[in-house]
Amino acid sequence: MANLNDGEVVITLGDDAYTLRPTLNAIRTLSRLHGGLRNTFQKVINQDFDGIAEIIKVGASIPDKDNNALSAKLFRAGLNDTTLMPVLDYIRCLMNGGKMPPETPDEPAAEASEGNA
Repeated sequence: MANLNDGEVVITLGDDAYTLRPTLNAIRTLSRLHGGLRNTFQKVINQDFDGIAEIIKVGASIPDKDNNALSAKLFRAGLNDTTLMPVLDYIRCLMNGGKMPPETPDEPAAEASEGNA
């Protein structure tokens, strides 16, 4: 597999891997289709099958003629963490200017205490 550029995400559907590329065209297209990226993100959270297929199609620059084949592969793969997490990561990259957002710690950093010790 080729090295990924910052912000590129790979999703595997069956035997096929697709590289979702965060481009200006992709963010514009998805924003227009879904009324903003927050709504695009929500489509994945809601497990909206057609919305997820459209995100993959746009991100991987899949031609319209291959829509049915992509949908069939997505159906067979299922709407589970293996397929949903890469799509969510991709949208997060789009929201962050086409690059992976910095990781946020699970717990807030301990603050230095002031005063009584």
